[in-house]
Amino acid sequence: MTKNIVEDVRAPRSIRDIPIPIEKKKSLSPETHIHITHQTQQTNDIVSDFRQRPNQQPYHENDSEMNYEEEPRNSANYSKYLLWGIVVLCILVLFFAVSSFFTGATVSVTRKSQDMNLSAVSLSAQKNGQTADLEYQTITLSEADSAMVPAQGTEEVDRKASGTIVIYNNFSTAPINLIKNTRFQTPAGLIYRINNAISIPGKKGTTPGRLEVVVYADQTGASYNIDLSDFTIPGFQTDKVKFAQVYGRSKTAMTGGAQGLIKKILPSDELTARTNLENQITQKLIAQAKSQTPDQFVLYANGATTTFEVQPNQDQANNTVQLNEKGTLNAIIINKADLAKALAQKEFTDYDGSPVEIASIENLNFSLSDPATLEKTSGTFLFTGSAKFIWDYDSALFKEALKGKSNKDIPSILTNFPAISKADVVIRPFWISTLPSNTDRIKVVNVQ
Repeated sequence: MTKNIVEDVRAPRSIRDIPIPIEKKKSLSPETHIHITHQTQQTNDIVSDFRQRPNQQPYHENDSEMNYEEEPRNSANYSKYLLWGIVVLCILVLFFAVSSFFTGATVSVTRKSQDMNLSAVSLSAQKNGQTADLEYQTITLSEADSAMVPAQGTEEVDRKASGTIVIYNNFSTAPINLIKNTRFQTPAGLIYRINNAISIPGKKGTTPGRLEVVVYADQTGASYNIDLSDFTIPGFQTDKVKFAQVYGRSKTAMTGGAQGLIKKILPSDELTARTNLENQITQKLIAQAKSQTPDQFVLYANGATTTFEVQPNQDQANNTVQLNEKGTLNAIIINKADLAKALAQKEFTDYDGSPVEIASIENLNFSLSDPATLEKTSGTFLFTGSAKFIWDYDSALFKEALKGKSNKDIPSILTNFPAISKADVVIRPFWISTLPSNTDRIKVVNVQ
């Protein structure tokens, strides 16, 4: 029996079984035609295709419109979410990358310390030596200054310049005797003489014998007022070796020479002016010496002496006289670390020689047991006052021990650094739990 192809196709599902809203229902126009193919095989294929897709939604006139509308909308939403996801991911990656770049740690260290009251602690000291408790060095500076004094009339003068020289005997081990008025000559040909006979000690080994004496200009007048100079002894010219090895050198300038009418000042006015002038020069020299002292050294005012040379006075306008002086400062400087270590050895019976410092070490009271120490190469130093000893450590070695470690490792690390009593660690950023592996990103700060 021949099948009705149209009915077979419609039998599985009829669009008439699907309710359609009245306002949307559309009828076919008279011109609409349905073309039916009468080929049995094609019809069977269509039926088979419907049967193999049981979940296939029934056809609706608006299906084509609905499908073409929903698919682009879903695709656009997906693209939007994907774009935002990529942006958020990039921001997170950038945030963590920047955070990692600024990773660092600050370690606040509290060092072991102890307060002590020093009471005239005595230390043997030696200049540029290592056989005493303490080694020291000296620095020498000079400064010239002047002061104005009112004149009290005029006076006729005829004075010779004078000054101190040091005579050296590098000729023989026996003393050399010089008679009164022995001449000493400068390279410029000026002659100065001694007023008394003297004996220059003989040399000892390679160290020449030496003697300080005052010499006086051969003539009066200001032309003999000169600065420091070398001197030879014309009387030894016949013996070239002796002439070369017995000689003099200035310790002070030659001053005081004058001739003719000069302005007169009262002795009391001159004394007051020179006292003030010398104090002024001393303060300048100490300030200069402290500014030139290396940071690792300390200079105490009581460890400095200043000598003065009176320079020739100069008459000035407005009935005044200018007093001139030159000061030379000789000061002891001591290495701070060496001093702290030497005092710790004196004060702590259990001191093991580890590095130590004294807070505000420059505030200790310093004195010399012998004021002449500055003219020698050794002496005894006395220290008094409150001293806060603070133990030190190798910060580079400490940072090496810290790198890559966490907070819980700090106690065990500190056992290898007895000078550190406490260490507080702050790591950046906050979510990182270990210190940087690069020591350059670890900052160690001493809070004491």
